Amino acid sequence: MLQIKRANTLLACGVFLSLASALLPGGAQSVIMPQVAASVGGWDYYGLVFTVGTLATAVFTPLAGRLAERLSRRRIILLGLTLSMLSNLLLPLCPRMELIVCMRFLSGLGSALMTAPGLTLIGLIFPVGARVRWMGYYGMLSSACNGFGPLLGGLCADLLGWPWVYFFSLPLALSGLLLLLRFPAEQDRPTPATGTLDWQGLLLLAMGLI
Repeated sequence: MLQIKRANTLLACGVFLSLASALLPGGAQSVIMPQVAASVGGWDYYGLVFTVGTLATAVFTPLAGRLAERLSRRRIILLGLTLSMLSNLLLPLCPRMELIVCMRFLSGLGSALMTAPGLTLIGLIFPVGARVRWMGYYGMLSSACNGFGPLLGGLCADLLGWPWVYFFSLPLALSGLLLLLRFPAEQDRPTPATGTLDWQGLLLLAMGLI
């Protein structure tokens, strides 16, 4: 029993580390983007950097939840983490703002694939009392990343250069990846497909957000 509880705790920590690796750069981008635009040009695309990531996260989160039910939540989280890591690794190397916009879209997609399945997975592996506590931990994590992200962005922009905001997220992502691979959840089993996905609803959601 203690071993199962420890494994579930480490698995939840892996989920949180994965989410933190996506939340921190997102919190820092409002601080570093003026420096990014000044270094690579493309001020015409400045607003899109913020829009596409938020749009991708909002639109694909319901789809991520649906896929997680059918394929297992841990697999979808790992897919999202891989996309987020790829974005954070490649974005600092982009020579044009158009490519940075594409990387922010990829990052938003990765965040969507991690958030809903990650929180659902935590709900599966913990009983009700502990589940509420871990949801509180997630709220603390989100607030901490949103608060610390601008500070990290300012420090990197002034001392190291804006690319380090994304490089600093990679150790968090790798730690989360190792924990997710090491501790699978027995409760995370695919469920039979019921009904169809509301594609019209997703389209209307995207149009409303735009």
